[in-house]
Amino acid sequence: LLAYFIPLPFFISALVYGFYGTVIASTSGSVLVAIFYGPSAAIGFLIMNACPALWHAKQNITNENQKNIGKIISEISFAGIILFLISSIFFSEKFISFAETFNNHIINNFDHKIAIPTTILNLFPSLIISSWITILILNLIISKKIINNFKISSHVNSYEFVKTSLPRWIVYLFIIFLIFSVILKDIYGIWAQSMTLILSVPITLQGLAIIQFKLIKLTSGKFLTGLFYIIVLFIPFMLAIIAAIGVLDHFYNFRNLNLNNDILSRGDK
Repeated sequence: LLAYFIPLPFFISALVYGFYGTVIASTSGSVLVAIFYGPSAAIGFLIMNACPALWHAKQNITNENQKNIGKIISEISFAGIILFLISSIFFSEKFISFAETFNNHIINNFDHKIAIPTTILNLFPSLIISSWITILILNLIISKKIINNFKISSHVNSYEFVKTSLPRWIVYLFIIFLIFSVILKDIYGIWAQSMTLILSVPITLQGLAIIQFKLIKLTSGKFLTGLFYIIVLFIPFMLAIIAAIGVLDHFYNFRNLNLNNDILSRGDK
């Protein structure tokens, strides 16, 4: 459980102490990991947990970047694509071996009643990277909530998740890979599917922000928001619909869309 929150102190350092404070925190953490687990683990620790916070500290220079984390989310997701390409080119055999071992372990433990489909095994590297991106984004959101709620720093502007907005280029990139994932076959199709899966993380987050923005404006908005997230947990298929909302938002701007006013104005006409 604690492993999921490793990036949290680095993001807090980035927001409160800036770039140089984050450098000190990252260096200290990496040295400790190197002492106990060796240089290789320290390098992985630095890349996976500290570097995103360092990048955020470097970019966090304007009020807009502090209020809207859409840009840093998109950049982290693009870094995930780069990691996927590097891992696919240089470490593909290790990923295949790991996936097969994991699948055999599942089959043996459940008496051959459960087996991971080949399609999922092919997407295993992108699933790992998508999980990493999700953990980073959640820690970034939590760090901003902690700072705002406890007023740890006076120079960090208030942040609302519902106002998160991605830049257009990440949406267009997602659409391009989605089209390629349908058209291309064999290894190229798997690569396109993998990159679509990776980019679906920020797109889905955009959709969640839009839905939550609409729900909190209703009566009993907090209750409806909590109920909505519970439903999503039990019906994962809804994530596809939420991702579609995240894409369409860049064409229709749902936050500024008032259906009641639009219907009334059309009726008047």
